[in-house]
Amino acid sequence: WLHREQSEWTPIGRSNGTQCALMNTDGMVEVAEGSFSLEPMLRIGRKLVTWADVESSPALEERWVPAPSVSWETAEWRLTVRAQAAEDGEVRVGYRLENRAEAPLDAHLLVVVRPFQVTPPWQQFRNVGGVSRIHDLEWDGKVLRVNAALSADAALNANAAPNANAVLNANAVLNVTADAGARFGAMSFDDGFVASRLSSGASAGAAAAHDDFGFATGAFEFDLALEPGASVERTLGAGPPRDARSARVPLFDWKAQMRTDQWSGSGWAGEAIEAALTATTHILITRSGPALQPGPRRYTRSWIRDGAMMSAALLRMGHVREVLEFIRWYALHQRDDGFVPCCVDREGPDWLAEHDSHGQMLALIADYHRFTGDRQFLREVRPVIDKAVRCIEGLLESDGLMPISVSHEGYLAQPVHSYWDDFWTLRGLNDAAELARILGAEEGGGDEPVRRRENLAARVGTGLFASIAATRAARNLDFIPGSAEWADFDPTATANALYLLDVPEGLDRAAVERTFDTYFADWRSKRSPEATSQNYTPYEIRIIGALVRLGRREAALELLRFFLSDRRPPAWNQWPEIAWRDRGAPAHLGDLPHTWIAAEYVLAVRSLFAYELEADRALVLAAGLAPAWIEGDGVRVRSMPTIYGALSYSLRRIDARTVKFDVGPGVDCRLILKPPLARPLSEARINGVPARVEGDSVTLQSVPAEVLCTAL
Repeated sequence: WLHREQSEWTPIGRSNGTQCALMNTDGMVEVAEGSFSLEPMLRIGRKLVTWADVESSPALEERWVPAPSVSWETAEWRLTVRAQAAEDGEVRVGYRLENRAEAPLDAHLLVVVRPFQVTPPWQQFRNVGGVSRIHDLEWDGKVLRVNAALSADAALNANAAPNANAVLNANAVLNVTADAGARFGAMSFDDGFVASRLSSGASAGAAAAHDDFGFATGAFEFDLALEPGASVERTLGAGPPRDARSARVPLFDWKAQMRTDQWSGSGWAGEAIEAALTATTHILITRSGPALQPGPRRYTRSWIRDGAMMSAALLRMGHVREVLEFIRWYALHQRDDGFVPCCVDREGPDWLAEHDSHGQMLALIADYHRFTGDRQFLREVRPVIDKAVRCIEGLLESDGLMPISVSHEGYLAQPVHSYWDDFWTLRGLNDAAELARILGAEEGGGDEPVRRRENLAARVGTGLFASIAATRAARNLDFIPGSAEWADFDPTATANALYLLDVPEGLDRAAVERTFDTYFADWRSKRSPEATSQNYTPYEIRIIGALVRLGRREAALELLRFFLSDRRPPAWNQWPEIAWRDRGAPAHLGDLPHTWIAAEYVLAVRSLFAYELEADRALVLAAGLAPAWIEGDGVRVRSMPTIYGALSYSLRRIDARTVKFDVGPGVDCRLILKPPLARPLSEARINGVPARVEGDSVTLQSVPAEVLCTAL
């Protein structure tokens, strides 16, 4: 970033930590939030090789595990830098050098400790972005202590002035341990540039250095001698000080945390599924204790909006405990009047009026209950539910809409009546009525709370759909607008409405279709070489699920292929909040990965295999699957969590006209099968008996079952 060039980065961490490390595509590792970085170099003969001299190739372990690596490769040698998290949070960075030549290789591995963060200054937020000052380096032959003296001073100051946390956070003492055989030298800023000294063959300097300016640097050095075809690896471990007598703990086992067999398929299905697995791990890595956060650095705050969607993704990927912890933690910040804050961070709640938040809390609680059936939890959070409903009731305007708010950044200049807020409110009130029904049945109570909430929901729905129709008529719109005042085109907000409510009867279906027709025309024009658009937001990923629900399989798959091709970088299975056409431009990214977007991707991919149609108490199967995925062994779904039970089925092509579903037991609902056939569905047999075909689908009333579907 000193050259005004953007790099891309990815997180390394555990699912149960409070912070994570970062690696960028040059192999540089920032060991903790806002900390110094470890930068690799090689000296081969008299030449110093750095990131500027090589092409870097990023990768993930098994193409999905968040143990990232970067390789520098020449015809003679290959250096691979790989980072992993240990169970105690220590980040371990391995440097593996391979001799690919036919002659011996004498090399020196250099790992430079620099006061630079991975994230650039144009990502600045609090202590994040740009420089992270190093005042003290102390090497005892085994352990490097970074900023130990400064942290001791800061601890004393913190006792007198509690607001000194920022100093502690930015300059916390960290230790770096090295494999045997490491040498280390430290320099102050006035001693010169570390790379210049290393390129000359000299060591970096003394065992310790102090720099008042905060630009101390140092370097580990390993002498490596490799025979032809040989390889050697050296490791550094970085983290808070630990008992020197304690044994090194095992690496965090991500494979034990993830259900990798939930979905499988032929062709490029594997690529789409691996990206969903990584996206799920990124949601977990960027947690801070119970707080779900939408990024590893710039967005280390917790929004209920982001958290509701990340929780939805986690529940559907089988991660229940983390969602329970988030709800319990966030609910502590609800006001006595029921107002749910839009955001909470280390400084407390943010009371900016974003009136989607109350409905999101209700919808999140209901979503958790639907997947777990946890009645004790419902009794526990009943006061949260009741207060949120009363808050909404008090906020509703006479026309049934929520008040003006800034429920996304685009409305900061002028708060508006955002239909996004009202869709979430409608969903939340419907869910609150259902929760009241469950609690009332359990406690033998009357129907009054249910009816009151149903009436509130009806009032919101009537006002919402009437306002949308009036705005469309007044502005002569053929699409669904995002707000009453701006009548803005916002297809991602419309897509979210379909996720929350399927296609509500109150929305004009033709206008919904036209919204996505217009989006697609604009999207395709922006992909052309002549386009002038410089960026877009991958929030648009959520449109994939909307297209599946509208029966537009080919369009959904076209979008999916594009977003897979536009991962930043592709091998790391992630997207920023803002994706720039020029990937090297020094431009704000939001955060990378952006884990609300990661959640939207998980939900979109899941919808391809199955999604709930709650109004009909049904599951829709295979509505977004690609024809290429059912070739050969085909698609298999194993114990996929749904609100109706664990879904299992397989789908494969038998011949050019016929596909076969085998649906297992485990779900209690109707199943609507929509196979990916090249021609219209003409005939279906369920367990050998002819079945009724309705358009492009056939319905199962019970499972298990074998279904043969034949095209014209």
